[in-house]
Amino acid sequence: MDSKTRAELGNILTDQERLLEILSQNPAALEGYPNLQSHLTDKNQKSVEYRRAIRNKEFTKDDYRDEILSKLDWIGYKVCSELDMDFVINSVAAKCGADIESVKNITLEDIGIEKVSRLLHMMGEAIYSQSESLPSFPWEAKKGQTNHAFWKKCHLAYDAMMLEGYGSHYKLNQWAQLTLGVSCPQSFPRFARTYGDPRLIESWVKWSEWTDSEK
Repeated sequence: MDSKTRAELGNILTDQERLLEILSQNPAALEGYPNLQSHLTDKNQKSVEYRRAIRNKEFTKDDYRDEILSKLDWIGYKVCSELDMDFVINSVAAKCGADIESVKNITLEDIGIEKVSRLLHMMGEAIYSQSESLPSFPWEAKKGQTNHAFWKKCHLAYDAMMLEGYGSHYKLNQWAQLTLGVSCPQSFPRFARTYGDPRLIESWVKWSEWTDSEK
């Protein structure tokens, strides 16, 4: 560390308010300092806004939790799609065979608790290695990693799924190939159920350059 860097560090360390301001930008990094972490979380402006919204009954804590779980559901799906899940698939196949609809009704015990635990461990390991490469939305991924031609028109696929009855990926893929001239990613039905109409997602509207005048 050179003299200029040491001087800057010294300035921060002797200016408590400035140091707290810097630390408050990432309170999660203070896991080993629970009292300081709690103090900074309480002072964090976004945390203050959240608590105010709860008090004003703009939404409930359960509503907030459900939004987080929806996001984690999507992230978990994307992580698992990159893993070798044959040990889970084979376990389910031994129970359900060719009846794919019955997969919706299987229990943890049907899959095997130890297999689910193994998968969750694999997910945890994968998240650390993939965290910098996982985009928030599919269209934000680099070319070659996602079907940008489909996601440009995904609002039409959303309408087909929700309004025209193309509920399964198989039917939706046939519709997309015939109507849009592109394949429908296997992840799209889950995406649609998680996030809803892409025309309500600011990131997609900006990326796709969609306007209200379009279909």
